[in-house]
Amino acid sequence: MSLTQRYCCGSSLCSSLSQQSHLVGKARRGSKLEDSRPTGSGTRQLDCPLFEQCSGCTLEEGLEAPPLVEQAACHIAEVYPHADFNLHQSQQVHGWRCRAKLAVRGSVGSPHIGLFGAGTHMITDLDNCRVQHPCINAAMQLVREAVQGLGICPYNEAIGTGELRYLQLTAAGSEFSSWQAQQDAQASVQVVLIWNDKKSQAGDVPSRLAQLAENIWKIGQPSAGTTQRGMADQKGLIHSVWANYQPARDNTIMGPDWQHLHGPQDLWQSFGGALVNVPPGSFVQANFGAMEAALAVIANSLPPAASVADLHAGVGTIGLSLIASGRCSALRCVEISDAGERAFWRSAARLPDPHVPLAYHVASAGSNPAAWLKGIDVAVLDPPRKGLDSKLLAFLCGQSTATLHKTGGSPTDARPIHIDDTVNKDISGAASSDKDETLAVHGLASPSHSQSLLPPAATKSKRALRHSQKHASRKQLAQKSHISNYQEMLDPEGLSSNLQQLIYLSCGWGSFMRDCDALTASDRWQLTSAKAFVFFPGTDSLETLAIFQRTGLPSRQE
Repeated sequence: MSLTQRYCCGSSLCSSLSQQSHLVGKARRGSKLEDSRPTGSGTRQLDCPLFEQCSGCTLEEGLEAPPLVEQAACHIAEVYPHADFNLHQSQQVHGWRCRAKLAVRGSVGSPHIGLFGAGTHMITDLDNCRVQHPCINAAMQLVREAVQGLGICPYNEAIGTGELRYLQLTAAGSEFSSWQAQQDAQASVQVVLIWNDKKSQAGDVPSRLAQLAENIWKIGQPSAGTTQRGMADQKGLIHSVWANYQPARDNTIMGPDWQHLHGPQDLWQSFGGALVNVPPGSFVQANFGAMEAALAVIANSLPPAASVADLHAGVGTIGLSLIASGRCSALRCVEISDAGERAFWRSAARLPDPHVPLAYHVASAGSNPAAWLKGIDVAVLDPPRKGLDSKLLAFLCGQSTATLHKTGGSPTDARPIHIDDTVNKDISGAASSDKDETLAVHGLASPSHSQSLLPPAATKSKRALRHSQKHASRKQLAQKSHISNYQEMLDPEGLSSNLQQLIYLSCGWGSFMRDCDALTASDRWQLTSAKAFVFFPGTDSLETLAIFQRTGLPSRQE
C-alpha cells in the first residue's frame, strides 16, 4: 500500500467515527445529546494505553461527570439555592479533540510527536490517542514519517537548535458533513508547521520547510475525482499546510508570522448554524461537539429580538451563531486582537440574514464597557481562564476597581494545564504572553495541582494518585443597534437599563466563582441557572454556562 493510499480518510484509520457520519445534519444544534440527569459518578472509561505516560488526561473513568462537577453542584446548591444547576451529558468521550498542538522533539531520524510528561521535557508519542479525532492521529503519523524520511531535525530547546518545534492539527469538515468536522469520519486536517526560524522579508520559504510541506501535501492532498462524495475515489487527508515562524528562545508555542503554503486558505466549521471562518492562528474550542451543544443552550436562553454585545468575541463564533438562531436583532463584537476582524467579516458575509446590524471593535472588554454595552440587551462573556477583566467586572457591579480588588481573591483553577488548550484567546497567531502557555510547554499543572518534576517512572502512578486523592476535597453599526420601546436610562454607576441579561461561559471554575460572587453581591445581578459542560473528557475540568438576570429593573416588554 502506498503512502497516499494509507493517508486518505475513509480508511480504517477513521473507522471509529464511521458510525457517527450518518447523524450529520440530523442532530441539530446538539439537541439530541442533551441530558438533564442529576450529576453523579460516571462510569464511562478512557480505555487508553497511554494514560500513565501522557499528561493530557488525568481521569480513566467517570469521564462524563468528573469530580469537579459534584463539587460545583454542591457549591451552587449551598450558595445559590434558587439557581438551577445541571450537567450536559455528552455522548462523545473518544475522538472529540478537533484541534491539537503537539511538541516535536527527539533526534534526526527518530522524531517524537506528542505531549510532555507532567513537569518534564520527556515526550509521550500520541500514537492512536483516544481523545483526538482519528484523522488528527492519521495526520500526525503522516507528518512523523515525512519528518523522519527527510531527516528534519526536531527542536532542541536546551540549545535552541533544530528546525520543527511544534505541530498544530485542526480537523476540517466539508459540505458533505454540513461543515461539522466532529461528525465527519472523513474529515481532512489543516497542518501548521511551527518552524524554528524568522520569516523571510522577501517571503521566501526555507528550503527544508518547503520540502517538508510539499511532501506532506503531495502524500495527503485530495485526490482527483467527482464532486459527489459517494463516487469520489478517496478524500485526501490534508486540507492545507501552513507555516508559523517562531525563532524566540522561550516556551511560547507560536510566533507572530504566518505563511500559507498549500491548499485552501479558509477552514470553515459550522457552529450553531453559522458557518464560521477559523484561521490557523485563531482560538477555537478543541471540542467542536461540546461547543455546539453550549451554543444551543445560549441561543435558547436569549430573549427574542435581543441586541447582543459579545465582549470576548474572537472570530465571532457565539455572536454569529445567535444571529443564525434568529433571536439576535443586532450584534456588537469586542475583541482585543485585530486579527479576528477579517475572519469575522468573512463569516458574516455568509449569514442567512444580511440585514442584522453588525459591529466589530478591536479593544479590550474592560477599556470602555459603557460604550460596548450602550443600547444592549444581553452581554455575552467568554473570558480566558483568569476570568473577567477587573474594569469590566467593576462596571457590571457598579463598583470601583479598587473596591472590587479588596473583596475579590485571586482566581484559581482546578483544571490541569494541557498544551492544546492553554493559548490565550489571541487570534493573531502572535506569541501570547499568557502564563498558561509557558506552563503548558513543560506539561506543568495549574497551581492547584502539585506535580513532581521527576520523570513519570519515578513518581507515583496517576491511578494511585487518583485513588489517594479521590475522597479529598461589519466595522460600525449600519443603523442603531436596538430601538428600545422604553427610554434608556443609566443607574448611578452608568449601567444601562437596557442591559437585562449576562450570559457567561467560563473555562475556569475558580475564577468564575470569584466573578459570580462579585456580580451577585452587587445586588444588580441574580444567578438564575448554571449548566456544566465537559469540554475535555479525561480531565477533571468543566466549562460553566451561567445566566445572570438584572435585578431591580422592569423586564423588557415584547
